[in-house]
Amino acid sequence: MARKVSVSSDDAVSWPACCARCGAKNELVASSVSIGSVRSVGVGFGGMVLNSSMATLNYPVCRAHAAGLGLAAVVTRRTGGFRFLRGFIYLLAIPGALTFAVIAARWLGLLAPLRNDQAMPMPFVAMLAAAIAATAYLIYAFRALPVRLVGQSKDTVTLRFSNDDFAARFVAQNRRNLRAVPWWKKFVL
Repeated sequence: MARKVSVSSDDAVSWPACCARCGAKNELVASSVSIGSVRSVGVGFGGMVLNSSMATLNYPVCRAHAAGLGLAAVVTRRTGGFRFLRGFIYLLAIPGALTFAVIAARWLGLLAPLRNDQAMPMPFVAMLAAAIAATAYLIYAFRALPVRLVGQSKDTVTLRFSNDDFAARFVAQNRRNLRAVPWWKKFVL
């Protein structure tokens, strides 16, 4: 079960000296997670003005679990651009899965041939296959990260830990920085 913890963004946090995924204490390296938020958007003399902030935390993981976390941390980043891209990929993956199911059913002879027996355009099939592969990687990336930044406000950052033992150690070391997690944030990703 994943655990969420909110800490003050003004103070430094202390990480337990073990891997955030498995708890190993040797060969630790740093992995980072980031979250961004836009406070305001306006129009200035030079064009659009964006007032935003980005929070980044480095947490310890063993070398075995560090492989692949860099790209996973980037594609799961909670910023506007990445959220839009993930939504677009998910949107393409749904018809992609349905299209490949129909193609497989026709190939196996489970569906009668359609009236026009034209082959589907290869660029379209390639785009849907890429969307399905990207969705599979996004699911893997969200599950692979032992620590995720899931919320940010003016003075707090909310972390989601996949390892409850590591989360308990983190809470014990950072009691002075802890903030109450709002009840509604406990149920949101």
